[in-house]
Amino acid sequence: MTNKDSEFLPAGFVPLRKRMGLSFRKKDDYLIRKFLLVSFVVLLQFLFCNEGLCRDWYVRPADSSGEEGDGTSTMRSWKGFRNIVWGDKGIREGDTLYLLPGIYHEQLRIKGSGKVENPVQIRCVAGGECIIDSGEKLRYLIYAKDVQHVVLSELTTRNAASAGIWFTGECTGITVKNCRSYNNKNYGIYFGNNKGTMRAIRIEGNDTFNNGQDDWGAGIFLRAAEQGLIEDVEIVENDCYDNIGRYGIGVYPNKGGQVCRVEVHGNTCYRNGRAGIEFSHNITDSSIHNNNCHHNGNTYPGAGIHVGGVKGASCSRIRIYSNECSHQIHQRKDGPGILVDDYTSHIEVSRNKTHQNEEAGIKLHNCSDITVFSNVVINNTTGITTPSARRYAIYNNNILGCPKYGVHIMRQPENVLLANNIIGMCLQAGIKYNGASRMNTNEKRNCFFTNTQDAITDTEGNSSGKDGIIGAPGFVNLEREDFRLVDGSPCLNSGIVVPNLIGFYGKNLGDRTKPNIGVYQGIGVPNAVKKLRFSSGFSRVETGLNLK
Repeated sequence: MTNKDSEFLPAGFVPLRKRMGLSFRKKDDYLIRKFLLVSFVVLLQFLFCNEGLCRDWYVRPADSSGEEGDGTSTMRSWKGFRNIVWGDKGIREGDTLYLLPGIYHEQLRIKGSGKVENPVQIRCVAGGECIIDSGEKLRYLIYAKDVQHVVLSELTTRNAASAGIWFTGECTGITVKNCRSYNNKNYGIYFGNNKGTMRAIRIEGNDTFNNGQDDWGAGIFLRAAEQGLIEDVEIVENDCYDNIGRYGIGVYPNKGGQVCRVEVHGNTCYRNGRAGIEFSHNITDSSIHNNNCHHNGNTYPGAGIHVGGVKGASCSRIRIYSNECSHQIHQRKDGPGILVDDYTSHIEVSRNKTHQNEEAGIKLHNCSDITVFSNVVINNTTGITTPSARRYAIYNNNILGCPKYGVHIMRQPENVLLANNIIGMCLQAGIKYNGASRMNTNEKRNCFFTNTQDAITDTEGNSSGKDGIIGAPGFVNLEREDFRLVDGSPCLNSGIVVPNLIGFYGKNLGDRTKPNIGVYQGIGVPNAVKKLRFSSGFSRVETGLNLK
């Protein structure tokens, strides 16, 4: 306390620390703060985790040796799931149920709920492996209906007649993390309801594989049907692979059900029967970002990421950004990196990298109000293809090395903008128009280089650059995919300003004076760096272009 500070204090004022005989030394202050912090933590433990409120319980396989216990210790563990006690005399809010290592051949039915600050936790004892395996005799291995605030972790489910983990009814605050679920007939992890609401669901760090058969099933699946609603869901950092039914991750409301505010990010989805990640039917206000989807479509027409609706149940206001999608397989049709399909609107596709897909890098089919910008699209059969187009803005993309076309506009488009794209090294045309499709396309300031045939062709035989640049864009290092522009590049400060045509996704990076042609510098390919907050409280990751 300075002399100046003392001018504003009453006469005879003595600081509390001095009255208590406490030192003003920094070391002593640190020790006092540490003591108070530890005391506070101990107090919280006493209030919320004392003998009456927070307990540990234990269960072991039913076919294990030993006598039946009361579940209060490893030596006195319950013998089999059927003997677990829930409620006032057993597991309740704040408690943890530990499964002892071994193989369980019965269903674990969750009958208790927790609270936000005191969830019920169910997990395997540290260092062990807890496997629930019915040999396809049980439909669901872990089953829960109408439960709240439950955390499920470190468990393995396999060989279910339907799903390894199944949550249904009105559930809130459910977390499934670090579990393995495989060889199940339909689903690894399933959340679904026909009425009521599921909300605040987190599915994190799970390993789901070889689930599904007979053209149905998924590693992770969300379904709301009839009067059901699922909202505020985060599906993050899961590995979903070899799910031969359909999807690595599927979000699929139907028959009037609704899903909103779903965030799918940081997942790796590969070698799945149809799509790595599927959004279908009535889904709104959601995002798919920072995922790696490759080699999907093994058994059915597939895609890395597929967003599509049906008549009367459309997908809208969805962002697909900062994903990497490669090597999708063409099975009779499809096989794109990213497919935006029927009955979708107000979709953003941005900052993705799609490469070596057997069809298009990005395919837009029978949808409307779509913005596609700042994507790196390399070595796909066609870069971006639009079988039908209504109110599209395709701008500031790098589209390179296509065996066919850089951009293929089919049928009669309606209000399409093609601007500020760099299109090069395509074995046929940079832009291909079918019929009179060029008449309704606003084509401005694209850069074309080393396309084997023409910059632009249409069925009338016309070819030209049409207000574009013909010549090398001047990348720093094309072989290393360093797409920064060197000084003197014809693409620097020579694009057009792209208006914010859709507006739902926030600030449009094209709203500036004299933008460059090609991807926006410093953003694009997945490389997680910056965390934001999602409206539901979940984290969102923005990424930057990994430039050498």
